[in-house]
Formats: sequence, structure tokens, C-alpha cells
Amino acid sequence: MPHTEICVKHKLAVKEVIERLKNDTENLLDEFSDKIVKSEYGWNKNNATFSIWGPMGVKIAGTIFVELNYVIVEFEFPTIGRLYIKEAKRLIKERLNKVLKPQRS
Repeated sequence: MPHTEICVKHKLAVKEVIERLKNDTENLLDEFSDKIVKSEYGWNKNNATFSIWGPMGVKIAGTIFVELNYVIVEFEFPTIGRLYIKEAKRLIKERLNKVLKPQRS
């Protein structure tokens, strides 16, 4: 399966990043519930693993690493996904930037 990586900078505390990502994961699962057949994810300290199955058994699996100034998302996707990987990376990066944007006081 092809593998890709996305890296996004942030200026938040690691704990805050993890909380935001946990909340957004729930939002994503709700938002795309009609397209997700099965999902599994879990956190272990600053890292999360995930697997998402779509129609016809298509699976995307990966890991999220939360570092002091970066969030790195590594994932594998089916070969057929090559057609959509640029768009998927763009959307994921856009979503991460939105979730990790510092709140204005």
C-alpha cells in the first residue's frame, strides 16, 4: 500500500493539541458517518493510531504524532487511492491548520 506523510506546525501546548485532535476526530466520524463502514482509533500518550474502512473494504490506516511544535500524520491507503492522494493531503492539511489555529483572546 502507498504511504504518505503530512507535517503541520503549531504553537499550542501538546496537551491542548491532543484535546483538539480528539474532539475533531469525533466530529469527523460524525460528519462522514454515511461513508465510514468501520473505524478504530486510540491514543497512547502523544500518539494516536487509526484505521478507517470505507465501502468495499477500502482501508486507510495511520498514526498521528504530536510533537512540541509539529503534528505529523502518516498513513497508508489503497493503491486506487493514488488518484485522490493530492486532494486528500490538501484537505487533511487544511483541517489540521484549522484545528490547530490558536484561539484569539
